[in-house]
Amino acid sequence: MSNKEIQKINDLEAFLSNCSANKTIKASFVKAYDIINNSKYKKVLCSVSGGADSDVMLDLLWRVDKNNKIEYVFFDTGIEYQATKDHLTLLEQKYGIS
Repeated sequence: MSNKEIQKINDLEAFLSNCSANKTIKASFVKAYDIINNSKYKKVLCSVSGGADSDVMLDLLWRVDKNNKIEYVFFDTGIEYQATKDHLTLLEQKYGIS
């Protein structure tokens, strides 16, 4: 096993030690970690709507993105509530994304 593979395993173990005990949630984190940090992906795009499901996805991906390769985007259709736009601003501040 290479040093790079050992480091990846150590990173994942450290991450999972702080993760929820729920097996489904852990499995989701492991799968996302493996995909996001795969060297064949140079950039990953995540669309954020400001809804509950989108917030959960953003949080999960943000936590596993060790190389900051994810770019978060919001597509303004012109029919969003102001509360949604305000919420997206809060997400930008909380996660340091724009």
